[in-house]
Amino acid sequence: MRVLKRELKAKLGPGFLTAGCLVGLLLIMPSVRAQSDSETAAILTRIAQTLNAPLPTTGDSGIRWDTVTADVKGRRLIYKYTFVDKAASDFNASQRENFVAATRSNIIKAQHPDSFWGFEHGCSQRFTYYDKNGAYLFEFSVKREDLK
Repeated sequence: MRVLKRELKAKLGPGFLTAGCLVGLLLIMPSVRAQSDSETAAILTRIAQTLNAPLPTTGDSGIRWDTVTADVKGRRLIYKYTFVDKAASDFNASQRENFVAATRSNIIKAQHPDSFWGFEHGCSQRFTYYDKNGAYLFEFSVKREDLK
């Protein structure tokens, strides 16, 4: 597992913690198909609970992975991250856009359409980022259609 973490860190840079959630999903991915919305909700909730067990954790890039929430009505997992040493004022519009574009691209490249159980069941992932004071910075989503 340590070798995999090092490889992901080297490949994904600042998106390392985000990649961690993808690895976590592969490890706990249910192998059965959900038959109903309530089963989907239960599985999303279980995935979120499992991913939350070691959180929060901070990577070398100064980004803390805080929580994973199951939004069962929205059929998605929401990943919350915090820049531990940066305030909203430390980011200009271009820096925000570049971070989102690079991180989203790295996440998409690191995933396979079958890597997240929810993709097969119409679910998505939303990644939200906050500054050191808890102020919202930006977010992006990934759906199965985004993966090529």
